[in-house]
Amino acid sequence: MKKIYSLFALAFLFSLSVSAQMYPLTMELIVKGKSFPISCEPKNGNPIQVTIKDDKDTELKKYIVYSQEIEVFATMFVQTFDNVSKLPDSVKKAEKDNWKTFAIKLHDKFRDALQDKLPEAGYFSVRDCVRLIMSYKNTINKDTTDKNTTDTNKVEKAITKVRYKLVKLNAEISAGYLENIVAYVKFNNEDEPHKYILEYPVGMSSEDNIRNFDKYILYEEKSQPYKKPYINHPIYSLSLGDVISYEPRLEPGRRDYSSKDTSLNETPGGTLIKLHKEETSKLFEAHFYSDFKGFNAEKPNGIIQVELEKRINTNTYQHRAPRLLYYWAYKSGGFFQYISPVATLSKIEQHNRKLNLYDLDSVRFNPGNTDINQFEKQYHRYANALSLYQYQWLSVGTDMNVAFVNNPGRKFHIYFNLGARFGFTDTTDSLTTITGTTITKTKFTKDISVSTLQVYPEIKIKFFPQEQFNFSISNKWIYFKPLNQVLQMVGYDKDNAFILNPKNHTWLNTSEMLMTIQVNPKSKVFGRFRMNWEIGNIKNNFSQLQVGYSTYILGK
Repeated sequence: MKKIYSLFALAFLFSLSVSAQMYPLTMELIVKGKSFPISCEPKNGNPIQVTIKDDKDTELKKYIVYSQEIEVFATMFVQTFDNVSKLPDSVKKAEKDNWKTFAIKLHDKFRDALQDKLPEAGYFSVRDCVRLIMSYKNTINKDTTDKNTTDTNKVEKAITKVRYKLVKLNAEISAGYLENIVAYVKFNNEDEPHKYILEYPVGMSSEDNIRNFDKYILYEEKSQPYKKPYINHPIYSLSLGDVISYEPRLEPGRRDYSSKDTSLNETPGGTLIKLHKEETSKLFEAHFYSDFKGFNAEKPNGIIQVELEKRINTNTYQHRAPRLLYYWAYKSGGFFQYISPVATLSKIEQHNRKLNLYDLDSVRFNPGNTDINQFEKQYHRYANALSLYQYQWLSVGTDMNVAFVNNPGRKFHIYFNLGARFGFTDTTDSLTTITGTTITKTKFTKDISVSTLQVYPEIKIKFFPQEQFNFSISNKWIYFKPLNQVLQMVGYDKDNAFILNPKNHTWLNTSEMLMTIQVNPKSKVFGRFRMNWEIGNIKNNFSQLQVGYSTYILGK
């Protein structure tokens, strides 16, 4: 427990240092010659705390606005100020519109101040005019007297000399990718703009990503990417590099140039936008889980878990899916998209935190159907692999994405990952003495820490029906091997659990279903079911039905 408390204390002290960087923003509201200082400051979870004081600097009211909508902020301020200001009714009636205007300015200034405190990521530019790429068929009529005469239809491409007005751009930046890109281009002789779409994400986290913008093509809304033109009916498209540009800000040690998640809605052509990096408080997120049994004091074997994970983008370049697969299977895919350092703290409670070892000498004296000649003589204690996995108090390692496929239209991602972890399990052993064939337990115990290596492939399918909710299913095949020779690892016979088989290593399986709900910009709630078993003997299993909560651990 001391180890765990130390980790949480360190995170708490760091959070204080980060949150101390934020100061309230104060503006004065003047009403009939009286000055009312109004201050705003951010609170955990992204709400705004508003404090109203009178002209004598006496606090009149402090309240919190949870909505991010400016209209809600302004309406709530007007109502609260009306109730606490103690101004004459005639003044209140005459000044309410001014109070609302003040609240809108206060909200805008507060949001701008928050943005200015963030590190600058770079400048994102939307072009004002674009050239079109025209794909067309060129018909060559050969001499009709030639016996080998045929009409040859050749698809050619050309870039228009004329630049067309880029009316606006819609896009979003998420996890280092530019997604859902839609450009509206107006032709000179038409009233309505044409809509050009890029249906899969574009990486923007590295210099290579930014240089490759020209390789991505936006197709007209009614044209499929692999549709071929025919005579007198060309297909028009746009190069992404002709639609946008991104100039990242260089800083010592910075190698990921993507910005914080944001939306670019109805952005007019010719716009230059300053993007920011994510605030320090959001760099690391902790997930807290508890089994339903963990809430019941009469059943003290519920597992409490804290999971820490940080995704690091490595290669966010994606390829358009092949023609035969594009329409129904997936839109794009990529390789080695990210790595994720991971750590899990488990069983943070006071009961049953250590695994009790079993006595191997007792099996030697009473083997039953177990072949005791398989066991090495230096071992006197044994444990099952699945129990070592279930009782581990800490695991640390790294997950690496190997392949990734994406289908925004079907609302899913598929991840093919590899991972490796070191696990640590605390065990306790009742010391014994052996006299002839009699084994006697002493009153003493010995604690032993068992280290294990876990290597696994993983497949995960994640569904995104909407921004506040997602659902995933995944499966891991875990190669499990002890690293220190302090006990004999065993497996149980699948037909007779009283028969033990020695194991130098084994394979475990973990299947998971996870539901995530975003409750506010800085936290989520989870529901998770896991089924864990030994491959080759599914009867040897344990399950976990858990609820969880996430929060950022480095500040408010």
